[in-house]
Amino acid sequence: MRFTSVAAMTGCLLLGVGLGWMLHSTPPARRVVQIQAPEPPANIAEVTPVNAAPNPTVAAAIVSPEGVSTGVTTLAQRTAVLAWLKAHGAFIAIPALTGNDDTLSPLFISYFELSPGVVGKLQAGLTHARGQNDAMSSSVATGGLNADGTKLTVTVPPFPTAGGMIHDTLLLAFEHVLGPERFEAFNQVSRDNFEGEMDKFGLNTVTYTMDLKPTATFSGRAIYAISTKSAQSNFDWRTSGGRLDVSQIRKTYPVLGRFIPADLDQPRQP
Repeated sequence: MRFTSVAAMTGCLLLGVGLGWMLHSTPPARRVVQIQAPEPPANIAEVTPVNAAPNPTVAAAIVSPEGVSTGVTTLAQRTAVLAWLKAHGAFIAIPALTGNDDTLSPLFISYFELSPGVVGKLQAGLTHARGQNDAMSSSVATGGLNADGTKLTVTVPPFPTAGGMIHDTLLLAFEHVLGPERFEAFNQVSRDNFEGEMDKFGLNTVTYTMDLKPTATFSGRAIYAISTKSAQSNFDWRTSGGRLDVSQIRKTYPVLGRFIPADLDQPRQP
């Protein structure tokens, strides 16, 4: 079912969702937007022959910031070309975010020709959604040390009810701010990437593993190896990792905060 009781959106998009309501016992279905199959734009045969591999030069021009402004002139034309290429086997998308920092990507801003005001509203909505997602993750996480105290493992189980509320609220914010034409284009070229953000908005099980034996940087700073695995099933998962100091870990992975041994915050030699 869809959520129909979302309050009218304000300019800053900071739509709050109470944890009590988010933990309602009946998991809601995610909001679904119907997307029509793309039709070939005018003269598409001159761009890429039907049933042929997309022209890499054309595709690169379309998805580059330069191509956005000088190649295909309108959003509708750009989206029609990209949707047609995607339907014929090209892996093309306009990701909304850059990495894991929940910042709107320059390509997304350029492709949709977003003004600074619109960027600010969308960014506020993303930041708020991330805060809610982190709070829910922390509230349901479990973890502990291994037998010899050298590794910390923290697991965040799925939270589909709360995640569904966060997902639907943020999606409605994008729809409200982008407007009908741009939101239709968003569904065509950016929606798949959006659905994968924030560990699929609570659908995935996420496991964090932190090696508590530090190594040293050239400056002597203690850093720790950390890896994450986000999985919805045995066939749908991804991993990532890096080496960070304790302050960076607390900022990047707030869910780990209450599990990190207190003595790690003290200066130490690797």
